[in-house]
Amino acid sequence: MLEQYKNIFCIHSLDDSTAFLSPFKNIIPEAYSSITSNKDSLKVATTMLASLEAKSLIIFLGHGYSRGLYSPQFESSEKSIFLDMENGNEYFSGHDILLLSCKSAEYIRHLTTFNNAIGFGNIISSAKESSAEAEYTGHFRNLTEKDIENFNKAYLNAISNSVDLLVKGTSTFKELPIKISFFINQEINKVLKDKGKANRIEVARLLYEFRNEIEIR
Repeated sequence: MLEQYKNIFCIHSLDDSTAFLSPFKNIIPEAYSSITSNKDSLKVATTMLASLEAKSLIIFLGHGYSRGLYSPQFESSEKSIFLDMENGNEYFSGHDILLLSCKSAEYIRHLTTFNNAIGFGNIISSAKESSAEAEYTGHFRNLTEKDIENFNKAYLNAISNSVDLLVKGTSTFKELPIKISFFINQEINKVLKDKGKANRIEVARLLYEFRNEIEIR
């Protein structure tokens, strides 16, 4: 059944660490918008969010944490919050939201106004994030930059393919976790069958964790 959306709005919090998500704009070019840390850019995005009629589809690509979503980050700048719980409830009211960001599964548990929401766990998308996780948990992952690049490409393919089905009307929003898991399983199989990847078990483990931490509410 085709989802009846008033609008589709994809916000890409674009910086060097999230640039690998840019191919997503090929799926929904008319709906894709990248933001910078510039106040005017952020204002345009929140104004657009505020103007959306329910029910619309909102997709966020970028960094996040358990209580919000981040603006683009740069080496010389502090992390700044794009949306917290309060304005998340304000802007997401009545909409379907897909938040491709770290710990967004936890974030959506704090929100109450959306129609449907999909969030994710702790996505290790850089060596810096892998080190931060190791410092916090004491668990060190044997990952190279190339391993993480392969992981990023794999889950991006899975999300892109799933959203493509949604916007074409061959999948509903509530079916997205099943579709994403299906495509992630395909990526896991491809990784494990590639004997040329010395670290394929670690990459497959990342994809396995990504799949198992998808949450829909």
